Amino acid sequence: MNRNVILGKDWLVQNGVRLYFDLGCLRIQKNYVPLEEDINVASVVRLTVNAVLKPQSINVCPVGLKNNPSFGSTKLLEISPVASGYVSTEPGLMISNTVVNFNKNRKFPLMIVNNTNKSIRLKRGCVVGKASHLEEINLVNVNQSQGTSGLKKLDESEISVPQEFKKDILRMIRDNEDVFATSDKDLGCTDTVQMTIDTGNNPPIRLKPYRAPLNQREIIDRTIEELLEAKIIRKSRSAWAAPIIIVSKKDKTSRMCVDYRRLNAISKIYSFPLPLIDDLLASVGKAKVMTSLDLKSGYYQVKVKESDKEKTAFVCHKGLFEFNVLPFGLASGPSLFSELVTEVLQGLEHFSTAYIDDIFDIFRNRGRTFRPHSTSF
Repeated sequence: MNRNVILGKDWLVQNGVRLYFDLGCLRIQKNYVPLEEDINVASVVRLTVNAVLKPQSINVCPVGLKNNPSFGSTKLLEISPVASGYVSTEPGLMISNTVVNFNKNRKFPLMIVNNTNKSIRLKRGCVVGKASHLEEINLVNVNQSQGTSGLKKLDESEISVPQEFKKDILRMIRDNEDVFATSDKDLGCTDTVQMTIDTGNNPPIRLKPYRAPLNQREIIDRTIEELLEAKIIRKSRSAWAAPIIIVSKKDKTSRMCVDYRRLNAISKIYSFPLPLIDDLLASVGKAKVMTSLDLKSGYYQVKVKESDKEKTAFVCHKGLFEFNVLPFGLASGPSLFSELVTEVLQGLEHFSTAYIDDIFDIFRNRGRTFRPHSTSF
């Protein structure tokens, strides 16, 4: 028999009742009772073991939830933070919205970020988030679709590695197709860091363009067109102007570079320690297998602060242009980019290391060869 009742404050206090409006339930001692029937309101996500979160790291913790009839036969859940959960109320702890495919035991791993400078202990049963029902609709087979990255279809004969690794490499590439760029038009931009150019009270420096031979003008014209199309640069009316030069690369091709020496001379240089080569060599010394990831135009994936874009302006026979993203040639560029890569790989140091835009994955156990690469992606 069901009866509607009104519960007073005294009864709620005596029985240790807590209300979780964001979860759509109330807790009576160890029992959770839904406040309303809602197929999209799911269960409380809790730690299944005691956990110690290391400082400035990403921690993978086992979590679980109770059976919820509203889930039905679905296996996809969205895990999101809750305002009343410990992770949300403790400064420096966070989880991001995540889609998980859970098993019949309703248990799965969850990444918890500790941005503090101290270790934090979480007890078993601690509330870390909530789970919401997701429906599987409009599923697309990536291998059959054209995709947006422009990667051509690969087969094992095109990969020059030992046979035992080929299938794993193909699977990893197909599973992470969205992180590959075939041109500068495919690049994204990070919000983790932003390039600023502090020139103090110095007046703008405006230099005349260097004279370019006719054969080099073709290189400049082509480069300017490609950079404009990829939105890496834009037309400018800046009071600043630096000349450009054409330099030869090791592969005998040529590259257009901006001469920022005068700008660097009056800029406050940002300092972040670059990795020591000796330390990098020591970290790979015991590796059974080592692979590397080379970022596609890594600098072009870092934004320049809007108010400082005018300082990146360069001049040539085509006119005046300025960068939307971090250009090569700025003295603070390597330090800023090293900080970015260090921040992104935080917590992965035991199998990933980097030198500016080159990321090295180290495998001391051949049986776990491609798990670090998947994490780096």
